[in-house]
Amino acid sequence: MKQEEQRAPYIFLGVVMLIGSFVLFMTQRSLNDKIATAAESVLPAELTITVIQTPDCPLCFDVESAVSLLREQSVTLLRNDDVLQGSPQATDLIARYNISKLPTVVIEGEVDKEIILSFLEANTEPSGEARIWSAIPPPFVDAGDGLIAGLVDVTMITDTRCRVCKDPAAFVDFLVNSVGLVQNSTTTLDARDPAAKEILASHGIKTAPSVILSQDAEVYAQLIASWGQFGTVAPDGSFVAFLQDPPYIEVDSGKVRGLTTLTVLTDESCDACYDATTHKSILENTFGISLTSTATIDSASTAGKQLITKYKIEQLPTIILSGDGEAYPNLIAAWDTVGSVEDDGSFIFRNLALMGTYRNLSTGEIVTAQ
Repeated sequence: MKQEEQRAPYIFLGVVMLIGSFVLFMTQRSLNDKIATAAESVLPAELTITVIQTPDCPLCFDVESAVSLLREQSVTLLRNDDVLQGSPQATDLIARYNISKLPTVVIEGEVDKEIILSFLEANTEPSGEARIWSAIPPPFVDAGDGLIAGLVDVTMITDTRCRVCKDPAAFVDFLVNSVGLVQNSTTTLDARDPAAKEILASHGIKTAPSVILSQDAEVYAQLIASWGQFGTVAPDGSFVAFLQDPPYIEVDSGKVRGLTTLTVLTDESCDACYDATTHKSILENTFGISLTSTATIDSASTAGKQLITKYKIEQLPTIILSGDGEAYPNLIAAWDTVGSVEDDGSFIFRNLALMGTYRNLSTGEIVTAQ
């Protein structure tokens, strides 16, 4: 009994040491696993890629640019194959991964590896065990029917009777640069041409210039989102832009809308008064007013006195915008707070305090801007 009592501490110590060794072993093993996992995570992702090419669509997305971007990431490409649309390999991949747009890149391998995941999530979509390149702008080939989508036929309607009207080609260039529009064909027609008349009638277009895009434009998401500010979508699916940014012409009447003239009515005796010629740049740059001419008239002249009497002008200097100011909706909306529109359609600026120092004609007083 005494011997057993003497051995007990040693047995307990042995058990403790055994447990400690086990814990140390497990801790070291866990640490080794973490080290191995960490080391593995920083290794390049091993991938295989298959590029499905579309040789019959030279204007389609340059899929090699996608491959170049992928190569710039932390990856090791074990295999890089090219297959052609219509080949057995391409047909199998399209069916297996439910691919809808071509050309594209099929990416297989370590697609879930953290070192590459954020890049793949930004540019591809998951399909089964692979990732399919999804950042494919128009034009592209519809993998279902094999037809090219996004090649747009553009028709521009002009009118030679309006030499000051804007060139609709500038609007088309804007679409090319802003939404990446790719043109299949471009046709320019005069509004009095029989073919143009048919288009104008079928689409309810009454002014020129105008631009019609074929239904193929429907695959441009950015264009769809903003088209409401340019025009409408016709029943046949074509996109009609009514470019009624003056000057433009009413096709039936031949009347050119938006032509105006500016008269600056000065007070040469008031050196402290604000410079009324600054209105010209405001009208042109802020409201897009098309000025055919600008005249400066002193209020002391016969012509100046006539204008003061005709329009009951009480403050100087000021401006008179004559002509077709009604063609500018933004000007009309803003003018209520700064002036008046007369019976003859002239716009008179009357809130001179907004501009600076002026003369009150009723009192002769020079009013200093606050």
